[in-house]
Amino acid sequence: MAFHLKPRKTLRVAVAGTIPGEHENTAQKFSFVLICARLSQTEIDDVLASKTESVKEFLQKVVQGWEGVLGEDGAPLVFDSISFDGVLNEPGIRTLCFNAYMLEIGAKPKV
Repeated sequence: MAFHLKPRKTLRVAVAGTIPGEHENTAQKFSFVLICARLSQTEIDDVLASKTESVKEFLQKVVQGWEGVLGEDGAPLVFDSISFDGVLNEPGIRTLCFNAYMLEIGAKPKV
């Protein structure tokens, strides 16, 4: 199969994990999808070489929306900078989102 070189502007990134519950053995599973800008390899190299940009700042630049994020009332949470900041302040989520992005953006070997 041929490789078609064409611009791909966005990327869907699946994020999944668990968050500890209030009581022992009550971890909550979660999953959601981030809609992100798809960076070029040069842009990724620049981000990885940067010593000034934080993971949070990187995610705030590339994430454009989401699916599957719910508010306290169980209703879908509208994506905006304030709600995204709230999600990123949950311990471990920044790293989980960043790693999911880096895994999803690149080419993968055929299995």
